[in-house]
Amino acid sequence: MISNNHKNNKSQFIPDAARTLVQVKDLVHVYPTGTRALENINVSVGEHEKLAIIGQNGSGKTTLVKHFNGLLQPTEGTILVHGADTRKTRTAVLAKTVGYVFQNPNHQLFCVTVAEELRFGLRNLRLPPDEIEQKVKETIELFKLQPYLDVHPYSLSMGARKLVAIASIFAMGPQLMILDEPTTGQDYESKKILSQVIGMMYESGKSIVFVSHDMSFVAEHADRAIVMSRAHIVFDGSLPDLFIRQDVLNEADLRPPHITQLSQRLSDYGVSPRVLNVAEMVSEVRRCLA
Repeated sequence: MISNNHKNNKSQFIPDAARTLVQVKDLVHVYPTGTRALENINVSVGEHEKLAIIGQNGSGKTTLVKHFNGLLQPTEGTILVHGADTRKTRTAVLAKTVGYVFQNPNHQLFCVTVAEELRFGLRNLRLPPDEIEQKVKETIELFKLQPYLDVHPYSLSMGARKLVAIASIFAMGPQLMILDEPTTGQDYESKKILSQVIGMMYESGKSIVFVSHDMSFVAEHADRAIVMSRAHIVFDGSLPDLFIRQDVLNEADLRPPHITQLSQRLSDYGVSPRVLNVAEMVSEVRRCLA
């Protein structure tokens, strides 16, 4: 049983306080409708992490991450961003540390060109014009947006629009990037580009939190997973540890990636049941055949 997690709900992952970006303490959130979306949440997000927050619709994932930059305020409890209480700190200030990319890019793109979209957030930070242009130039190169600079964002495909939305937040220089359902509406090529972008952002020193239903994507990119079910955290740990926890998977109605399911079926033949990707599977099969 995992109901004990519902009682104390303490994160298994506690980073060094000096390197903690977000600290969530005893968080409860109740919407005006009376829906209790979060119950007694305690969790930390540290520097240079790749964290996935997963669970079924209505489990509280998006409600949780919207507290990280002040889009939502606690009904009870405290959220600290670099030690600053979100109740007492303007969202514009929090945005310097935490950048949020909505699931639907149409909710955050509203300039007439991609280039202006990249400048918009930087202007809100009141940076000098020459610094704005330098950051825009760097972002364009990193995200390979040169063909789209004079294009209206709504003329782009959904995949390209999401890329522009991510780039516009990245340009502002937050230490933590939150990506809400980044693979929704993405085709294979768009997911491939998104994977490259996530790798590039991580290599640049950022922490990345993504909310996702895509278990293959989660297994490929996350080092740590938080599983939510019915407003509670029911697991906080590594992906290999998660995918062998059938009790947690059943609680949250989740299934491991197909490659992990295959490795579990082959475990009687010596294959590790903790395989996350094809490369690991090839390595395991070779080891067993050696």
